[in-house]
Amino acid sequence: MRTELPVANVPFVTAETFEIKADLFKLEADPHGSGSLFCVDAEYPKFVLAKLEQLNKHPQHCRLYLQDHPEALTTCLRRTAQLIADDQPEHFDFRGTFKNRLLGLSIDGDGELEPLPESAFPELRKGVLEHLLALPPLDRLCDFLALSLQEDLIVTHKPDSSLKSDRAEMLLACLPSRWDPAEKLGQDFGSIHAPVADNAALLKAQPQLIKAMTFKGPFVRYNWSLSSSALAQNPVLVPETELPEQPYYRVERQTFFPFPDLNRSLFAIRILQVPLEEMLELPGHADTFRKAIQSMSPALKRYKRIRLLK
Repeated sequence: MRTELPVANVPFVTAETFEIKADLFKLEADPHGSGSLFCVDAEYPKFVLAKLEQLNKHPQHCRLYLQDHPEALTTCLRRTAQLIADDQPEHFDFRGTFKNRLLGLSIDGDGELEPLPESAFPELRKGVLEHLLALPPLDRLCDFLALSLQEDLIVTHKPDSSLKSDRAEMLLACLPSRWDPAEKLGQDFGSIHAPVADNAALLKAQPQLIKAMTFKGPFVRYNWSLSSSALAQNPVLVPETELPEQPYYRVERQTFFPFPDLNRSLFAIRILQVPLEEMLELPGHADTFRKAIQSMSPALKRYKRIRLLK
């Protein structure tokens, strides 16, 4: 089975003035993308391999969920499978059974796995299947979805109408950008983002942002940082270091889809990165980037581990 996937596009999302803010765009008005919830491109096997490595070695940092509402979480996972199939129908299908044509695997509502006749990545399928067969049904479904996408997935829950009642209920997050998913389970938006420098505007917007995520949308937003080339950057597993001499420009494409009848929402994070030097060679980028760095407070520069460019 031969599948031609598009080349990954890393958007330049840096503005001349850098601000920490809760800026959401309607998904259909995505300023840097196609308006899809998820992105599938030629780096698909690289991402799946990176996720598989993390799930094999450190599942307690990658697959986390609260256990007080298992039926609601299972419903969220099934709806996520439907979203994936509707968003990327050339690669996935969901009609009671979720089929991943890229890996050549399917899973039914009972967690039973079945190889499909063809796979675009047969060796990758072998490793994924071996991993999944060792898991109980709910974990198997979680990891099947996690390994089907290049995005990390988070389910948030707003159990009541109080302003700060939201919580991170499930995290299928293998490729975090300098944060540990195991520390975020059960936390509300404010607690999760407390370590972010210059976060006053972000925290002030918590009630409106959670309401929009849960009952409106879908939405998209972008965030950028500098990093090493590694996809997985959990600081508990990868010790904090200075940036390399040749850092990467790392973009998070964040999409949000509401499940209003469940008082829940799906939050997906796709990592896109390219050597910073390569990004700054494009017209106008170097000047905009320097102005953005100059506009940052010392606290924000420390938080982002940014060294001034020469």
